Formats: sequence, structure tokens, C-alpha cells
Amino acid sequence: MIGQGHATIVLDHYSSRGDYGAKFQKFPTLSESKNWREEDILDLFDNLKDHPKINRKKVVLARWSAGAGIVLPFISNPGALDLPEGVAVVGAILTYPYTYGCYKEIQSFNVPALIHFGKLDGNKGSPLTGYYCWKDKVVKFSDNKIPVLFKAYDDTYHGYDLALLRKRPKKCRTVKYRDGTGESCMAFNESAFKQSMTSNKKFLKIYLGD
Repeated sequence: MIGQGHATIVLDHYSSRGDYGAKFQKFPTLSESKNWREEDILDLFDNLKDHPKINRKKVVLARWSAGAGIVLPFISNPGALDLPEGVAVVGAILTYPYTYGCYKEIQSFNVPALIHFGKLDGNKGSPLTGYYCWKDKVVKFSDNKIPVLFKAYDDTYHGYDLALLRKRPKKCRTVKYRDGTGESCMAFNESAFKQSMTSNKKFLKIYLGD
């Protein structure tokens, strides 16, 4: 990316904030961590003014799973957070965004978006989760003038692109959702990983340029 004139910024949100307990087993609540993350990205946007080589008018936000909760307030209608003056988001890449983000009131996206999902990532029916929830939600968006590309991969679960899962067997757990209990599984998928990388490159070339 750097060789192509693009700057990549990765936020490491969790430092020494909060009381994690003696064995680092006491984690912040979802609402606490969400607030921290939103503060972090707003600070980052604000600090971009100190880096004149970075074009603040061409920002693409990319997040995974629960991390999509940072992106949604900036790209959704109705919106929840305002961008600092001089900053413009031109696109977003959401990789298997979390189900609770799907439950939020979102009528449309205000920027082009690319969404990646494994077809085995979620439960159909009650509860409607993951792939099924987001696929239905995007179809029902009121504004279809802004492109939302939904990429779905066969035989693919959550975390398909996590290299640390490459040699590990599929692992599942039970999760309580708003409308019922579902199963969440994680497994690496080399084919889906490579396909998503190709799609990301094409998306970035369109909205960031060469």
C-alpha cells in the first residue's frame, strides 16, 4: 500500500485502560470498549491534520467483526457520529460485521461499502444472525444509489482470514442474541481469504485510485 502512495493506519485500542484484574481476565463491557474505540478514531481523524502528506479527503475505513461497530456510526444513515472538519470517508470495508450492528437502525450507507461474509457464518430463522441478517438488511436499504457490494463465500465461517486459525480445527460456541440463541463458529478458509484480498484490492483501487 505504501508503495502505491497509500497510508495504512492500524489502531491498537486496548492499552492500560480499565481494571483487567490480576490475571487479565476482567474485560471491559461492550459499551465501554465501543466508547473507547470511537474516541480513538475521532482523535486519529483530528490528528491527521498534523500529517500534511496524508489526504484527509480520501479515507477508507476497514474493520472486522465487532470492530465494525466503530465504522457503522460514520457510514450509516441515520448517523451517530460526525467526522472532524476536513475529513471525508469515501468507502468502507466490513469483514463479517457483528450481528448486533445489524440489529441497529440503519436505513442505508452514505458511502460505497464492501461486505465480506462466509455463508456458514450465522443462523437463519430465529435468531437471524451474521450472514443472513446482514444480507437481508442490505437488500432492504432505502437508498440503492450508493453501491454496497456483498461478497459471500461457500463453506466459510467467521474468522476465515485469521492466520492463527490456519492449522486449528473449527471451534464453535453458543451465543445469546436479541431474539434467541445461536451458534457462532470460527475456522480458517484459504480460498475465501484469497478471494477477499482480491476484492479488497479492486475496491481500494476504485475509491482511492492508483
